[in-house]
Amino acid sequence: MSALGAVNERLRDDYIKDSQRGLDRWNRALEALGVDFKLELPHRFFNRQIGNAAGVRVSPDGRVIGEEEWQTGVSDWLPTARTWPTWTR
Repeated sequence: MSALGAVNERLRDDYIKDSQRGLDRWNRALEALGVDFKLELPHRFFNRQIGNAAGVRVSPDGRVIGEEEWQTGVSDWLPTARTWPTWTR
């Protein structure tokens, strides 16, 4: 891995840790309200467009999957024109 790649990975690690702290905070709030739901971060390689994992199909839970399973699940995992509010376009 190049020096720049190593720096990018370190920054990604820091970003993931920071994001997880935020989700932990929201999950505590949901639990306190009696909501039976947990927010989770997807795997670090999920839906990667650049870097070492670009083009590798990885599910949100970190399983390497084939194109068919990706196409079946992607509309449940990512916003689509059907699920994304019209006012955001």
